[in-house]
Amino acid sequence: MSQSRAPKVRVPSYSSLAAMKSQAYPEKSNWLGLGGKGHSASGHWRSALCRLTKEPDVDRCLLNIYVDVSQEVLTRLISLTLPPLQESVLFQTVYIHLLRQSDIRPADNSLFFRKDCIVIYSTEQQRWMASNNAEPVYLQFSKSELCNLWISLLRSYAVPEIYGRWLNRPNAGGSELQGGSYRMWREVQLTVASGRNLGISKLYDPSQTPDEVGQDVELKDIDVYCEIVLNDAVCARTTTKKGLGLPEWHESFMFSDLPPFENMEIAILKEKKVSKPSLLGKVTVDLVTFRRGEVVEGWYPVQSTNFSSQLQLGEIRLKVRVTEELILPHSSYSTLQQVLNTRNLLQWLQDLENILHIKTLLQPFINLAISQESIIEQIQDAAVWEIERAISSHQTIFRGNNIFTKTMEKCLVWYGNAFLEASIGNVLRRLLAEKVAIEVDPVRSGKPSKEVVKNVDLLIFWCREFWDQIYGAKESCPKEFCALLSTVRNLVEENGRRAELLPQMQQQRPWQSVSAFIFLRFIVPGILHPHLFGLCSGLPDPAIHRSLKLVAKVIQSMANLNAKGDQKEISMAPLREFIKQNMSRMMDYLAVVSTTRTTLYSTQRPDDRENRHAMNNLMVHIGSLPTLERESVAKPPSLIDPSRELAIITSAIIRYSRDVNNKTRARKLDNAALESLCTACFEVEAEALQRVNELAIRLAQERRRASASAAWSQHSAMISKSPSLGSIPNSKSSLPPTAYMPSTLQSHESHPRLLSLPEPEPGPAGNTPGGKVDIGRIDIGEGGTTRWSESTSENPDEGAKRKKSFMRGIFSGL
Repeated sequence: MSQSRAPKVRVPSYSSLAAMKSQAYPEKSNWLGLGGKGHSASGHWRSALCRLTKEPDVDRCLLNIYVDVSQEVLTRLISLTLPPLQESVLFQTVYIHLLRQSDIRPADNSLFFRKDCIVIYSTEQQRWMASNNAEPVYLQFSKSELCNLWISLLRSYAVPEIYGRWLNRPNAGGSELQGGSYRMWREVQLTVASGRNLGISKLYDPSQTPDEVGQDVELKDIDVYCEIVLNDAVCARTTTKKGLGLPEWHESFMFSDLPPFENMEIAILKEKKVSKPSLLGKVTVDLVTFRRGEVVEGWYPVQSTNFSSQLQLGEIRLKVRVTEELILPHSSYSTLQQVLNTRNLLQWLQDLENILHIKTLLQPFINLAISQESIIEQIQDAAVWEIERAISSHQTIFRGNNIFTKTMEKCLVWYGNAFLEASIGNVLRRLLAEKVAIEVDPVRSGKPSKEVVKNVDLLIFWCREFWDQIYGAKESCPKEFCALLSTVRNLVEENGRRAELLPQMQQQRPWQSVSAFIFLRFIVPGILHPHLFGLCSGLPDPAIHRSLKLVAKVIQSMANLNAKGDQKEISMAPLREFIKQNMSRMMDYLAVVSTTRTTLYSTQRPDDRENRHAMNNLMVHIGSLPTLERESVAKPPSLIDPSRELAIITSAIIRYSRDVNNKTRARKLDNAALESLCTACFEVEAEALQRVNELAIRLAQERRRASASAAWSQHSAMISKSPSLGSIPNSKSSLPPTAYMPSTLQSHESHPRLLSLPEPEPGPAGNTPGGKVDIGRIDIGEGGTTRWSESTSENPDEGAKRKKSFMRGIFSGL
């Protein structure tokens, strides 16, 4: 049994529990449809006790959620101690063993403006609760590490999407079974950029340009936001933007570990002051036929939902990337892993970008190195040759965009989320909440000089507020940061001595190389674009964004060790004294964050007894699972799946290197290392195709066998009902039970499990319980997806086409 006393659970306002102590839990209704499309609800967050229990001798796992109803909890942070269990009530029981792993996912921060939340989708058959409520379960944890731990723990008892369980494939060593042929993983990356002509009703005309649509039409002043709906479940929403039908969002979302694709809908809603929002229209994206692994960006028409679907109400600009990967057991990637280990990851990335023009594999390579705890050493090795060829000017070192700087930037973001929050999170949100608008340029503001002087004083105040929080958080700099920045500083210092640079340049250049990463590529971007780092929701208003830009300029001038400040803008001259006064503190800050600690990597283990117990239970449980099931559970705290990253790398390399004349191999490359990598990837593809073929053939055989068995049973029943046959001594209906039976029926009797395969049953999230699936419901669909439908007769040619399209779509995107 595992339990956590830290989380909060969202209780819908219309449930019976929400009625208890309703005055103690006020929360403004947000009119969001959270449980499903078109459903609106508000709710409350309460302290909860989560208890996960595995019933002995029964394959059942229950998650019991107890809610505290005796205290007001919304006015305090999560408490380390909760009232005794008898003062709480059982809010809900979820049957985890009936869920699929894709039913348990991180909830996007935009739903409630809360971090570290888990959403659990379930049906009535998969849960028990005290009231009639169709909303998913939302749990919020106090730390991201604890949230990741519980995601892994819950998924370890859920049903993974594994195909071919009944084939009983052994591992290479033969010591244990693989537990299936392969598993599937899906992800959607979406950016809602902007909208235009929203609210303008016009019949859809494909030949008409968007600019022509808006001509001679008065734009409406409306406040709009978008809800993102995946498989009939609301997964995220944008912030509300004001404007004359031309909103600018530039908000990105990532949805991972998804069930089989259906449609993605972006619903555009118009807010009203005195009533709930109304649906303006929607955009539908068919994910089933969407090209895999490529970014598609463009304007999508907003279709009306009240009238004819031909009525268009404007457009929104979307950037969509759909990924669907077939993942083999990790042992199948052993050759590929050996090839990758022969070189530094930055060397691979350089060749893949320059020769194959692949620019999407930076994050998978970094994730793979993080999972192996080799990322720091590999970047340190790459820093040696990067600094050797760096431009000698101290003003431009590490300021360009290349593979090395991009890799460093990704690592800073990966390891530094908590550090960035500690450095600028609170003060930044305070500036946004107070709607501070600063303008020190008289030309921009158009205000008298007295107002400009007040704004200069206001800017100095907020610069001091930001800098004090940044400086105060220096000791919490992650060990990984310190190791990387220490290597960069020492190498630059040594390079400067060998190059016999001027003394002043030798003194400043190492510190400026440190600030080029910690400030230019991490802290300052966090100030300029806080919504991209999860520090706030949505793009700040232009006036407030100008304030952030001015603060960022001052902080970056300090980091550049430039006491004179920004020379380009005369309006920034009064800030020079502030920069000069804090220069010594800046040097102290750079020294602290670039000094190596005792170890390279931070140790992230649960900090209390219950969570350590949960971690131990997780490791023991997944150790007893078959190979594919064990590998489907990403290990905390990173939640990186090495097999998944290798599958993503394989698919991309195959897609960009395939020979046009021979689809089974790569084209000729003038790079021996890259050719060996491509060969290893095509070997993985060959094994994957072989496994898909094997499974498809076996399923087709069992379908024919089951059909023949059913036909024979029906024929036998008809014979037994015939009185004339019953009187014939030698008829088959009078044979004893041990008499000879036809081979089709005999085969059916000797393989009873093949009629009810323990395969997952993909479908819309939370709509279908996991469990055994009838053999007649498995169908290989088009576009690299797997469809599940009722058993029907089909044209064999059509089935072969779908199977061929499925295998091509997964690996090559064709």
